[in-house]
Amino acid sequence: FSGLANVYRFSANGLSIAGIGNYVGGNMAGLQIGGVLNTNSLRTDGLQIAGVMNITGIRQSGVQVAGINNVNRSNAYGIHVAGIGNYTHKTNVGLQIGGLFNYARTVQGIQLASIYNQSHRVQGLQIGLVNSSRRVDGLQIGLFNFTKSAKFGGQIGLFNFVKNGYKQLEFSYDEMNFIDFSFRSGVQHFYSFIKVGTSFVYDSTYYRLGYGLGSEIKIVGPLAINLEAEAYHVTE
Repeated sequence: FSGLANVYRFSANGLSIAGIGNYVGGNMAGLQIGGVLNTNSLRTDGLQIAGVMNITGIRQSGVQVAGINNVNRSNAYGIHVAGIGNYTHKTNVGLQIGGLFNYARTVQGIQLASIYNQSHRVQGLQIGLVNSSRRVDGLQIGLFNFTKSAKFGGQIGLFNFVKNGYKQLEFSYDEMNFIDFSFRSGVQHFYSFIKVGTSFVYDSTYYRLGYGLGSEIKIVGPLAINLEAEAYHVTE
């Protein structure tokens, strides 16, 4: 216990509480509570709680709670909660909850942020206003979702973009006399679409806006069946 700071040149085990911060030059196993900062140069096993930031150099395993940021310079395993954001330089296995953002090179678990999630590969779930990953082998849920490849994954959002994925523009006319324009994007086995249309019936003009999810099932050659579910709003 210290009113200001605890400094350990090598490793430390057990309980470490300081008004300002804790510094461990080696491995830390146990509980760290710092009013401002906790820094461990090598490995952390246990619970870190800091008013501003937690930093681990080699490997973090356990729980991190910070008022601003959690920074892991290598791999991280467990639960990471931060008021602003979480950063893991390599693989993050578990749960990242960031007030604004989360970053990990590889995500094996869940990223949850109010604004932005970013990774190179997702093997799990991203939930945020904007989600970005080079490869998705799981699911992105957000207003805007971006990826280069989602061969074994999917996206649910207002706008989904897969660079090497499924894209389709469609003009259509249906039995309700609506002329519609649709844009489909995602991957063949799971895509979303936005539809806008208009209808002129008996001196009245109607407009509709729709959103849906679908899957394209190949039959043979260019023949395919699209199974879709949509909801739309009609106004005059």
